[in-house]
Amino acid sequence: MIKERTCIACRRKNHKSELLRIVNQNGLALLDDKQTINAFYTLVKTEGIIPALESSHAVAYGIKLAKQNPRAKILINLSGRGDKDLDFILKKIENN
Repeated sequence: MIKERTCIACRRKNHKSELLRIVNQNGLALLDDKQTINAFYTLVKTEGIIPALESSHAVAYGIKLAKQNPRAKILINLSGRGDKDLDFILKKIENN
């Protein structure tokens, strides 16, 4: 049972009830840190941009959706600057 979860996109801890409220209210997807960081690196490698963690989270979900439905057309709006998140990402990588 999940008691609390840390979302690297928002950098805060959510207790299970609050997290479920956010998910149910907004239809949000839960992704782990690894998926978000992999999406971050995918954008760095393929597009040559340093995305914000929020955008990386959206891309991670887009990748997940594309695997479920390869014929789907998925549009993701990227925003923010990832350079402000580099220290945080490097620390996450060092800890794994």
